[in-house]
Amino acid sequence: MGLATVDRLLEEGARVSVIDRDIALLKDRLAAGLRVNAWSADITSTVEVDRALTASTEWGGAPAGAVNSAGMGFSRLIAHQSAEEFRRVIDVNVIGMYNLIKAESDLMRATGGVIVNFASTNAVQPGEALSAYASSKAAVRSLTEVAALEFAPDGIRVVGVSPALTDTPMVRRFLENADVKRSFTENIPLGRPAQPTEVAALVTYLLSDDASYITGQTINCDGGSTLMRYPTYAERTINPS
Repeated sequence: MGLATVDRLLEEGARVSVIDRDIALLKDRLAAGLRVNAWSADITSTVEVDRALTASTEWGGAPAGAVNSAGMGFSRLIAHQSAEEFRRVIDVNVIGMYNLIKAESDLMRATGGVIVNFASTNAVQPGEALSAYASSKAAVRSLTEVAALEFAPDGIRVVGVSPALTDTPMVRRFLENADVKRSFTENIPLGRPAQPTEVAALVTYLLSDDASYITGQTINCDGGSTLMRYPTYAERTINPS
């Protein structure tokens, strides 16, 4: 989803800075000389985040918009989960998000801007074995609301996007099990996962002036799935997104 957002913003004519643990996925775009540059960083480290954003600003100037899509999760019943596993998800999905929002807002304070945070429909639709992931994404929704209140006087909008099941390489592996695939698609009124480009389109809209009066909201991109129940798939693995 993050990569689809990069591509959509490039199509719109933006200059795009990317921060990720592994920038290998961008090698084709970097080699093509597109309006994109990338820096490697662990978002749980304030030092690495600040270093990457400083380099990004030196390359492209202060950001007009920021998209925080990094995240991770796994499936484990509470009874079988360690505190260290739970904490790792919180560190990436909540502390990492906080680090990014704080650093990005500092850069935007003089001129305003937009910050888009990736939450998940699991923030409001719990599932068995998702205690860490669902808790972290609920925290992202709340963090988005608080940041929107605090930064509105600086002309900074803060909004969220909550994708449901999305057709990424990780999800395709997850849905190789026919029973799991059926349990999800039967509970999506539109009958299919989202495409990453559909999530990217929503992000691009929220970054645009067309969304200039939207702040503090987290918008579902879910095919109607939050109208339904959430499937049970305990102990199946969800890898970093």
